[in-house]
Amino acid sequence: SALLGVTMALFFEINIAFSVFIISAILAILLLQLQKKTKLPNDALLGLLAHASLAVGLVVIGFLTSIRFDVMGLLFGDILAVNQNDLLVIWLGGGLILIILKLIWKPLFASTVNYELSEAEGMKPDKFNAIFTILTAALIAISIKIVGLLLITGMLIIPAATARNISNNPKQMVIFSVIFGLISVLAGLFSIITIGILTGLTYKTELGIFLLASFGSSMVLLYGYPESPFAQPKNVFFGHFTTTLVGLFFLYLIPLPIFLTIPLAVGLGVGLMILFNVTHPPAGGNPIIVIIGSVLSLIHISEPTRPERIWYGGLC
Repeated sequence: SALLGVTMALFFEINIAFSVFIISAILAILLLQLQKKTKLPNDALLGLLAHASLAVGLVVIGFLTSIRFDVMGLLFGDILAVNQNDLLVIWLGGGLILIILKLIWKPLFASTVNYELSEAEGMKPDKFNAIFTILTAALIAISIKIVGLLLITGMLIIPAATARNISNNPKQMVIFSVIFGLISVLAGLFSIITIGILTGLTYKTELGIFLLASFGSSMVLLYGYPESPFAQPKNVFFGHFTTTLVGLFFLYLIPLPIFLTIPLAVGLGVGLMILFNVTHPPAGGNPIIVIIGSVLSLIHISEPTRPERIWYGGLC
């Protein structure tokens, strides 16, 4: 729904936050009505509306050929593009959302625990569910410029789902959700800064290699499959250290053609990882990255206008 709201804002030239709020609120209320009038489960209805709005948004984007916009900023947010007016909207909007949530907390909690009982006691659960849904739409609208389309869902669901596993009551869950949300934001900012610094040190200075392409694969193993023996700290550290050292050894001390240097370096690096019991699959490609990256850099510096020299130098 957020993508559809953004595309509608661009199409009609209106405020993006306002458009996202209107579209999200309409779809949220439609979801509540469909839950009452159909026998489909909530997951099916949510998937139906989400993919339908996504499809319509993509179709509208196809007609916006004359409008240029930052796709990456749209998907992942752009914190550098936030101005004082945006901050004012976030603070005021966030404060208003918290105040309203505080006012509807008891009936909302009662309808969550037992819908029929809250309805029998006259708490009007449908009314407060609709208000909560509209508040969620407003939260998405004011956050989309910072968080982006893809991350907003994760920021809404993951902290709350994590807090639910360690909470004993709803108040604890709210507190832990806020804490995990703040940790996620700070960890994301710190990761961006760290990766930027390491990239600059690697490619803009001669201090050494601080960042390799294979680190991305290591993150998949480390966070996706932490129980794997290949994802243990000693494997990650010493696997990368060993194979990178082997690549540097062959690059500077073994005067062989590159088509012989690469397989020998990779084979030796993998063999040493197995020998020392520090096998880490993503690290197996480090010798290739070190050798090819250094060779292409030297060729580019010496004669960047002769592409045929890159092919010849890569073979010899």
